[in-house]
Order: sequence, then structure tokens, then C-alpha cells
Amino acid sequence: MNGVREGDLLWTPGAARVSRAHLTHYLSWLSERGRHFDTYAALWQWSIDDLDGFWSSLWDYFDVRASQRYERVLGRRSMPGAEWFPGARLNYAEHALRHERAGADALMFSSERRALSALSWTDLGTQVRKLATQLRKMGLAPGDRVVAYLPNSPEAVIAMLATASVGAIWASCGPDFGPRGVVDRFLQLAPKFAFCVDGYYYGGKPFDRRPELATILSSLPSLERVIYLRQLEPANSALLTANSIFWEDALAGPEIAPDAFEFEQVSFAHPLWILFFFGHHRTAQAHHSLPRRHGAGAVQGAEVPHGRASR
Repeated sequence: MNGVREGDLLWTPGAARVSRAHLTHYLSWLSERGRHFDTYAALWQWSIDDLDGFWSSLWDYFDVRASQRYERVLGRRSMPGAEWFPGARLNYAEHALRHERAGADALMFSSERRALSALSWTDLGTQVRKLATQLRKMGLAPGDRVVAYLPNSPEAVIAMLATASVGAIWASCGPDFGPRGVVDRFLQLAPKFAFCVDGYYYGGKPFDRRPELATILSSLPSLERVIYLRQLEPANSALLTANSIFWEDALAGPEIAPDAFEFEQVSFAHPLWILFFFGHHRTAQAHHSLPRRHGAGAVQGAEVPHGRASR
């Protein structure tokens, strides 16, 4: 067998795969509208020479849903600080749930304690609307921060989309994080609501996180409400704190039809969720926050309408 040398072509897609590619469809879509590119290099060059033309075409190609269209593609062009799609009003959760339809699965999920199962688009949309309605009734408003101490699970997806639906801002840590790391991240956000779980299973063993939760929650003085998910002991009726409610109670109430629910309309740059990264060891703040925006999530999410979560 001959050795592989630098520059050797290792793989190329077949014709059928190329025909199904988003890029192939996009090039055809552009051609129908009078823009023709014979090579990828030509498309790439256009994308950097004509920012307005390229990005407005992606907005239309991916059919980004907005209650109010943008005034222009770029407001400020300086970096850092570029302003994308000023004037647009939209909501990431509304954009994600436009895929809701009967007879189709939105999520596939499995864990050590649960066989592979599906959550349909109908069930996902129904639970998001019910939870978002309850969050609004409890006082959650646009711009409020919501933190989560949850594993990768359907409940985490539902809680995140419900948070986004009302224009609040999401941040999360896995339940394997220790109290200090969680508090260092969450305290700087001054969260109003929190979602949390009593524990998790790993390697066949249960890990009770209620002692860690007691430390975390008591260290966040801004918290007004805690939504508590019981996975280790579903029948345990003891609440974590005086301001806690169970996950099941937060989802109580009548179903809300898609056309009867109002998604909070926010700017393209409105924060959607917050990620954390380590700062330099000499900085005073060890964990720095990095927001993801509603508009960016909607544009990127248009490419991948289906997801898979596992834990």
C-alpha cells in the first residue's frame, strides 16, 4: 500500500451527495435570481466583496422569519462592534418551532436510565408554550437572566426555548460541575430564575447533587424562582427552597395553540444565551461570559432544523 503524501486527495463526494448539498441548492437558488458562480472560489470572493448582497441572500434563502425586516444588512461595519441587520425584530424560539408539525420527531434522547426515545415536534411546541406562559405569569421579562443546572435532556431544551420565547437570557452548567465553578459563572449574571435537577446517573451510580444545589442557590441572592426537576427521586415531595416549584407544576395548565401564543419580538442582537470561557490567570474574573444573539441563532439554526441530544 502506498503511503499518503501531503496534498493527496483522500476523498471526494459522489454526484448524489453533491446534488443534495445545501451549497448546491444555494447556488441554484442564486442562479434563478440572476447571480451565477461557476466555482466555489468565485462564490467566496463575492461573499467578501459584497457583504450586503451575500448576507441578504442568505436571509432570504433560509427564510429567516421576522415580524419586522431589517433596515440594512450592516449598520456599523467596524470590528469589533459590527452591527448586523439593524431594525429586524424576531425570536429564535419562534424560528426554531416553525418546524412544528404532526407526525414528526424533534428530538431523539437516551440516557443510562432511559432507552432511546423521541419527543415529537407537537409535544415540544406544546411544552415550550405552556412553560413560557407560566414563566411570564411568575414575572419573567425580556432581558432577565435564567440559569440552569441541568444535564443534556429534553427538559433542558424545553426550558431554554421557553426562556428565549419570552426574551429572557439563558445560561447553563451541567450537574457534574462543583458549586464554586457554578457560582463563579452564575453570580455575575444576577439571574432571576433557575432550573435545576436533584442529581444524575453515571456509570450506573446515582449522584445526589442536592447538597451542592443548596450551596449554589444560597449564593445567588437575585434568584426569585427555582424550577426543580426530580430525576433521582421523582416521588420526593420536598422542595429545595421556599421559592421553588416542581417542573411538573410549571408545565401545568391548558394547552396553547401555536397561533395563540405570542413570542417576544427582540432585536437581531438581543442576547439569546451566554457561554463561559476561562480568562487569563491574572485577570480578576476567572470565567468570562460570551453572549450568543437571537439573530445569529436563527440564521445558523435555519441550516440544521433537527437536533440530537444524549447523555
